[in-house]
Amino acid sequence: TTLLLPPDHYSPRRILVPFAGSGSEMIGAMKSGWECIIGVEMEAEYVNIAKARLAYYVSKLSEELRERNRQSTLF
Repeated sequence: TTLLLPPDHYSPRRILVPFAGSGSEMIGAMKSGWECIIGVEMEAEYVNIAKARLAYYVSKLSEELRERNRQSTLF
């Protein structure tokens, strides 16, 4: 998804994932810098899995950002 990422002046950069499944492509889009990711999935089982995976990834990303900010204030 990095190859498709528009320049910064097209903010917020949005991507549609029409068959979201368990959320892997959405997590990849988050890692690549997409700011608005919309996933569509018909199967409820996969929706629940994707929600859980995305919540975990977002919390992990938040922890990493807090740690980076803390380290940058120390130096």
